[in-house]
Amino acid sequence: MHFERKWGSLYFMSGPNIIYMVDELAIAFDRQNFTRLKHGRPKDVLRWVEAVQRLDKEQQLFPDIAVVQGKADVFDVEDLNKMLDITGYMKVLARKYGFFSPR
Repeated sequence: MHFERKWGSLYFMSGPNIIYMVDELAIAFDRQNFTRLKHGRPKDVLRWVEAVQRLDKEQQLFPDIAVVQGKADVFDVEDLNKMLDITGYMKVLARKYGFFSPR
């Protein structure tokens, strides 16, 4: 799976098939270890985070989830594809795009 930019929008692809298209992208990740947890339309990602936090109150598997979102054209497609392929690449994105100061 990978991201492509076409016709001014960002597409998440599986081979030649479009999984989703966005003009605004959200990424949820664990702020402690920069593990990417979920990406997609902001509404979908935020709904997923709320569900995880509701279910995870006792176990606290993800106590520090952060969500970043922005216009899809802000993100470089190469960076997004590295985020998919490289564990911990969120830390690089956080520094590069100034989400926050990584710990």
